[in-house]
Amino acid sequence: MTLRFVPMEPLRAPPPLESGTAVMRRVRALAAALGAAVTLAVFFAAPAGAATATITSTPANGTHYVVGEAITTRLTGFVRISGVVGGAFSNNRMALDVGGATRQASVTSGCCNVTSATFSYTVQRDDLDTDGITIPANSISGPTWRSFLLTNIDRSHSALTNQASHKVIGSAMAISSSTPSSLTSGNLDGATLAV
Repeated sequence: MTLRFVPMEPLRAPPPLESGTAVMRRVRALAAALGAAVTLAVFFAAPAGAATATITSTPANGTHYVVGEAITTRLTGFVRISGVVGGAFSNNRMALDVGGATRQASVTSGCCNVTSATFSYTVQRDDLDTDGITIPANSISGPTWRSFLLTNIDRSHSALTNQASHKVIGSAMAISSSTPSSLTSGNLDGATLAV
């Protein structure tokens, strides 16, 4: 009996795994070759500037927020968050315009796998906004949010201006709406002070 040894090819290392971005480039190239557009589910992507900022709280007295009261806001309509780069998610802030002064609402919701984020600001003694709170455009600051495709999430949004149902009177002594609009020594009788 004669034994024959046949040389075998050397073992090869498997190809390296591709990043989500590289995979998407391949998918887009294939779609272009087929003459088709690539449409991704909102789980992965959303149009730029699709986010919306809203005020979700209501003043306890029905007219304006007072000292110690929380103003809560929400950002929705962005790509689902998979992670954060550059710090903790809890370091994110939403800017509020309260009577021309910038106030920072802290994030109160958790990360990740979410498509909305909530924020809260507690009214301080010197806060005053008689025509209503404004949320400026593109008000989110802090660590970058990342999608499941490892791309930066677009948090841009339009401004929400002068919300009349969200006024702020944070002074320790505020004259109620039943008080005459112009106080003089002759009309102080009957004025109501809210302390």
